[in-house]
Amino acid sequence: MRSPGVIYRKYRQLKRKLIYDKLVESRKVTHKNCHYGKYLIREDDHGNKKVVHLCSFNSTSKDRIELCTKPLECNAFANKWTKESIVDEFEKILEDPKLKAELFPELTAYEWVLDKSLKEAKKKPGLIVSFIIFLISTLEKVIKTTGDNKETLH
Repeated sequence: MRSPGVIYRKYRQLKRKLIYDKLVESRKVTHKNCHYGKYLIREDDHGNKKVVHLCSFNSTSKDRIELCTKPLECNAFANKWTKESIVDEFEKILEDPKLKAELFPELTAYEWVLDKSLKEAKKKPGLIVSFIIFLISTLEKVIKTTGDNKETLH
């Protein structure tokens, strides 16, 4: 059996990966991610519902809204989601146990294996584990700092 510290590290790694995946998805140039992207649901002649993508860029009234045909080539694209809003939304999902179990069963499994709440695992690590966590967090900060300044490290 692995120690709680190892399991908690795996939990943190998985959580970071899931947040990173959400951030990558949020930066894609799609109609649903555009600040100006609007939807109109219409029924065709056969009664089937059809979603029409609209662009509200440079529109002051509803008469000027145009069809959005090529969101990948649009020069007016404005990303709707920020990093902070994505992380906040992710944290809200993790606060709801049912939603978390449905969307992220791996995280729920790690919490179950820990057999205590994650807050307790964070509060009561041993001396060696505390030192290792300190070293890891310091290394992460160094990597983030040097990762932003790649040009100066040649």
